Amino acid sequence: MSSASSVHRDPNTLSNYHEWKTSHITADLVIEFEQQRCSGKVTLALRRLDQGSKKIVLDTSYLDVEDVKLAGKQVTWNMGQRSEPYGSSLTVEVPESHTGDAELEIHVKTTKECTAVQWLSPDQTSNKKHPYMFSQCQAIHARSLLPCQDTPVRVDQAFSRNYRLTTISR
Repeated sequence: MSSASSVHRDPNTLSNYHEWKTSHITADLVIEFEQQRCSGKVTLALRRLDQGSKKIVLDTSYLDVEDVKLAGKQVTWNMGQRSEPYGSSLTVEVPESHTGDAELEIHVKTTKECTAVQWLSPDQTSNKKHPYMFSQCQAIHARSLLPCQDTPVRVDQAFSRNYRLTTISR
């Protein structure tokens, strides 16, 4: 019996976290106030738990994925059909020639349907001068900000963020 079949499966994730485990996420995002979106590059370091795994599956929700690279090279990937309330799976094909752990580089943009980020106009803030953005990634909203293994089961990972702001015209 394989270890994947003997372990409880989190029903709230589409990811294959029993085959790959995220060890680190780096989000290098631009916060675009006028477009009310975040865009940029997300880098995931993943440890291979199942040497036979030929794909990495991540959670997304209302996320515009533009490009995916594995170890700096273009790879085949696809977005699954949306399944409420869990979103869409991002499936990355792992080439036969790739052995060991993985580093994925994924270029993304949030969409108007993003449930992890909320935007306030200047009129909605206390000083009435500047817009404001805040994020809330619980319970399963992180997947609408960046592709990830959006589960607390066996996925304890380090996280780095680099945010840049666009100029706000008035």
